Amino acid sequence: MKTIIRVTATALLFTASIVSHAASVSLASFMSADSYMAETSFSGAFAQIGRGDGSLGSVGALTGDNDGLYNFADFGEPDPQAFGGVDLFPREQNFEVGSLTYDDSQLNGSGTETVQITGIDLSAFWTADPARLDNSPGAVPTVLSDISDQAIGLWLFNNPGGISFGGLDSNDTLTFVDGVLTSIDLSITTQFTVESFTTLVFDGTFTISGSALSYMINDSAAGSTFIADLNGEVLAVSQVPVPPALVLLPSALALLGLSGRRRRP
Repeated sequence: MKTIIRVTATALLFTASIVSHAASVSLASFMSADSYMAETSFSGAFAQIGRGDGSLGSVGALTGDNDGLYNFADFGEPDPQAFGGVDLFPREQNFEVGSLTYDDSQLNGSGTETVQITGIDLSAFWTADPARLDNSPGAVPTVLSDISDQAIGLWLFNNPGGISFGGLDSNDTLTFVDGVLTSIDLSITTQFTVESFTTLVFDGTFTISGSALSYMINDSAAGSTFIADLNGEVLAVSQVPVPPALVLLPSALALLGLSGRRRRP
């Protein structure tokens, strides 16, 4: 059997050097209700955020039918066949995701400035749940994260596995305008692993472009296809404010045009 070294989201907190002026950015995001995860061959089921009841899951609570498992053959149908109840997205659309760190001593708070991301912690996005054990995921979750590891265990026939992420590079940056965060540019690899009759590894990407967050996997292994299509907006990212003079400029030009036409003989 293939040996895999798993790097958990908690262990992903990475720093390239000792940062004396470390600051952090929350990645809390509002996710699209259309976001979903699916396994099309092994289980033939999907769970979608928008099919939840809007309630917040909790540690130690019985798994509800907030997101459910539905027949992937009915994907897109208003009333797909329900297979069973899992609470895959216990926070529904309000993901916490995690945080980024950077060296704020590189910023002077004036004009457009770009700094490198020095660390990332995605433990709020996914955390391994001790309740998810080989052949027995447990009746209730013991940890709370955006994607419930305990629910994954219930979904994928009690098989162990997990989510891991790659590291940062020099292209992962934050952009500030006059001290206000206006863009995150981040792209790291991700793997979704299921240890069944063999170890199945599905590759994808976790990206943030501007304020748009995306967790995307569409990969096949040993006849099984896994899809993750999660999209949202990072709340900490602001739009660049438009100066009042520029807002009024089109109207002023239009008035000048009208005035010019009126003066013609």
